[in-house]
Amino acid sequence: MSAGLRITPFWDQRLATLLLRVLVPLRIHPNAVTGFTMVCACSALWLYAQGEALWHWGAVFFVVAMFLDHVDGQLARATGKTSRLGYHLDHIASAMTYATVFIGMGLGLGDDRFAGWGLPLGTNAGLAIAVIFSVRIGAKEAWGPEAAEQPNVLGFEMEDIMYVVAPVTWFGVVDWFVLAAAFGAPIYLIIQVIVYLRRRGATSD
Repeated sequence: MSAGLRITPFWDQRLATLLLRVLVPLRIHPNAVTGFTMVCACSALWLYAQGEALWHWGAVFFVVAMFLDHVDGQLARATGKTSRLGYHLDHIASAMTYATVFIGMGLGLGDDRFAGWGLPLGTNAGLAIAVIFSVRIGAKEAWGPEAAEQPNVLGFEMEDIMYVVAPVTWFGVVDWFVLAAAFGAPIYLIIQVIVYLRRRGATSD
């Protein structure tokens, strides 16, 4: 990646740093933030599952969950409250946030779109994303944080593309977004698995 395209830290991390100015004095535990992230993710799933009338609120809760996913880790480091439990909860919350939104969308599409295939398509995308997170965690555990590092393009990392859930929802193209993710996420998963296996093979030689 060209150095000219890299902006560090990432934009959402900068915003998270601003929020820390409020959270640190309040002595809010990082795991509480992680728990609230999970609540927001589950709320987004439920709201999307209710149908199109509540999709806009589902997008709001998803964006909040996605942003808070960047806050808990920074809060833990800033307050000296890092822990193995918090580390694993953070990754669980991340997978929940990105995976459940597609399942909720699939439920919300019902039988009106894609001949009733909305839920299978959404579930396929959600499960693929959950496995992608597992592969990245495995790489991080095996070779350090740099192994899971994502490209930095103008201050955005690859997973930040999920912020498009909001405009996708507001412009009424959730169905096509789910369809694209149902095929795109498994393809990206295959790429990640190949990269992981090649690296493991090179390490064992």
